[in-house]
Amino acid sequence: KLGDSEGAKQKLLATLAIDAKYPEAHNNLGAILYGRGQIEEATRHFEMAIEERPDYPDALNNLGVVRLQAGRAAEAIPYFERAFKLQPAYTSARDNLELARQIASGRATLPKP
Repeated sequence: KLGDSEGAKQKLLATLAIDAKYPEAHNNLGAILYGRGQIEEATRHFEMAIEERPDYPDALNNLGVVRLQAGRAAEAIPYFERAFKLQPAYTSARDNLELARQIASGRATLPKP
């Protein structure tokens, strides 16, 4: 069912019960948790995805977004840089990198959600 984040969450948790080091499952679970406002848990899953697969652009970008949203733009920049370097066509990472640089330098503020 489209939009069934609880069902998706349960499937991802079942996947991680079988393979606790599956980076895509950690990243996708982190995205669901982030969308629910469970930032600390989301962060942990993004970090676990990167620990297992350091060259994972989506997880790097997602962890950068978490840092940026927490008001830690300077900490977000390296994550966006790595994601963009690994996948130069990744426009979200490029746009997030530019925004983080502007915020870190005081030229911009984080847009309100």
